Amino acid sequence: MGGRGASSSAGSGGNSNSSLGGGSKSSTLREYESQHLNDQKESGLLIDESGNVLKEFASGNEKSVMGTKEDLKMMNGATFTHNHPIETTISETDIANGIVQGNLAELRATNPSGRVHILTNNGASLDQRRAFVANYGNQFMRANNNANRKISQGQNIDKQAYVSDFMSNWMANHASEYGLEFRIDQI
Repeated sequence: MGGRGASSSAGSGGNSNSSLGGGSKSSTLREYESQHLNDQKESGLLIDESGNVLKEFASGNEKSVMGTKEDLKMMNGATFTHNHPIETTISETDIANGIVQGNLAELRATNPSGRVHILTNNGASLDQRRAFVANYGNQFMRANNNANRKISQGQNIDKQAYVSDFMSNWMANHASEYGLEFRIDQI
C-alpha cells in the first residue's frame, strides 16, 4: 500500500513493535509518525479506531511500501499512515489502494518536514471514491503539464514541489465534493 505501487507481500503482520498500539489512536499515530519521519524508505502502520495495531509494514523502498490483497481487506474502516521520504502529498496510488480498494477511514502520509497529509473518508460511496481518484489523475497530469510549461518558459521552479502543492490545494478545495476531506497537519 502507499507510494507509487502496491500488490506484493509486505512487512510483518500484527504488532511487531510492542511499544505501539497501547494508547489512543492519536497517540499511536503521533508516535509512529514521529519515529519514521526521516526514514529513507517508506514504511506504514495500519490501526483500528481504538489505536490497536492491525499491521506494521516493514520498510519498502524509497517510493512505496507494499501490501497484499488480504491487507486491503483489513483496511475497511481503519487508518493507514506511512512516511514519504521526500516532500510529497498523498499519491494517486495511495488513494486508489487505500481509499478506493481498501475503504480506509483515514489515509495519512508524513514528510520529513513533519507535515502530515490527511485524507479522511466521510462515508463516501465506492462511486464517489472512484471518481475522486480518476479526477486526481487528471489534475495530476494538469499539474505536471503546468510545471513543464513553466520550466520551458524559463521559470526556475521545483517541479516536484509545484506538483505536490498543486495536488494538495486541489484536494483541499475539492475532496468534500466526493465525500472526503483533506487537510495538512504538523507533527
